[in-house]
Amino acid sequence: MSLIFCPECKKQISDKSAHCPNCGYPINEANTPKIVLKQKEGCFEYRLLNSLYNWWNAFTWNADFFYNQFEQKN
Repeated sequence: MSLIFCPECKKQISDKSAHCPNCGYPINEANTPKIVLKQKEGCFEYRLLNSLYNWWNAFTWNADFFYNQFEQKN
């Protein structure tokens, strides 16, 4: 447990308290870092290339499958 200064009234308070006992300022919300999610760089390109790769595999697998069925009939 350590003492910190309240951002509102500048009095020393415990860092474990939920709010300042002097002015009522919410302490835990003020000390909690805000998490910002950012889109990874290159994410669009990765998804595009992955999608093209999957489409190509599906196309070649289907073409091979139908070609082999055609050969078996003849």
